[in-house]
Amino acid sequence: SGTFLVRAYERKKQLCIEEDKGAKHEVLLNEIYGNDLSGYPAYLSMLNLAIRNTKRPSYPKISNKDFFAITADSRIALHNQEGTLEKKSLPKFDAIIGNPPYTRQEDIGTMHGTQNKNNIQALIKSECGFEPSQRTSIYGYFFYHATTFLKDGGYLAYICQNSWLDTEYGIDMQRYLLRNFEIVAIMDSEVERFFPTASVNTTIVILKRQRFEEKRDGSTVKFIYLHSPLHQILKAYKNATNLKKAIDKINENASNEYFRTNCIKQYDLYEHTKWTQFLKAPKVYFDLLKKGEKIFKDLSGKQGIADIYYGMKSGCNEYFFGVDITDKMDKLPLSACVNNTENFTKIAELKKEGLRIFQNGLNEF
Repeated sequence: SGTFLVRAYERKKQLCIEEDKGAKHEVLLNEIYGNDLSGYPAYLSMLNLAIRNTKRPSYPKISNKDFFAITADSRIALHNQEGTLEKKSLPKFDAIIGNPPYTRQEDIGTMHGTQNKNNIQALIKSECGFEPSQRTSIYGYFFYHATTFLKDGGYLAYICQNSWLDTEYGIDMQRYLLRNFEIVAIMDSEVERFFPTASVNTTIVILKRQRFEEKRDGSTVKFIYLHSPLHQILKAYKNATNLKKAIDKINENASNEYFRTNCIKQYDLYEHTKWTQFLKAPKVYFDLLKKGEKIFKDLSGKQGIADIYYGMKSGCNEYFFGVDITDKMDKLPLSACVNNTENFTKIAELKKEGLRIFQNGLNEF
């Protein structure tokens, strides 16, 4: 619906006023671009930007394409502020923000109008010089591809699934971020999802494009774990600007009633592939690691004491993992239950034998 774009418009407008640069509607629209795969959200984005000023016709720069169908050489048809349709390549941006879709790697390319995984893999190889793991979820490709459109020194911020922090395919993404960006902050919350309607846990990732290795390695990564809902934190700090200023001042581990910050030198992250610990582990965890660094052994890896593998996937979790409905079976005859080989007729008889009734995703008992 254009929430990111409208907030960007208002933020740029406020900065222009503060810097006494003026804030003309058409100038702001010329500097803000948006894209959405779905037509209706793209239309709403265009509408919500246009109504920021209704004194004259407005032409927001919104495209309706698969992100991976847009390359540095693509000529996108967009209207200029005079209403003339022009085909131009996208510029390099100072900032890119977004919320990539929560699509499993198995489902990449199944939606109408989207690129398949092989095409995306080939695109990333041509742009980034390597092929990510085939198990990479769609949001990982969004990080790689966005780099093409970002200026050096520009910022990239996504709200995305947090699985990359600890998974095997996430290692590719971690290494890519370490070698191309200053990782400014990674934020998570113990009290809420940043998108309540999403069924996955999410993080906010803020990056700064940086080509100089010494600046990347010497920067401080801030892992921020929220103890209160974000809207309450913003209220406590009066606004987002004050919250940013407070976080910018933190250069060592710190904690308050609203959030905990764990500061790690970026170079040190090369030694780790499990990054969730820097968000969620308490201070005592790191104290123990420090004291036991000479005696503790890795469970897996080159120096590990065991080989660890994924177990077999069920293929249909809804069938194999049921819900206990024993206490809700008063009106349902037990003869309807599968595997009632003892011909139980009463719930009390089941409980006496230590048995329970489960319902699977196919409505079988």
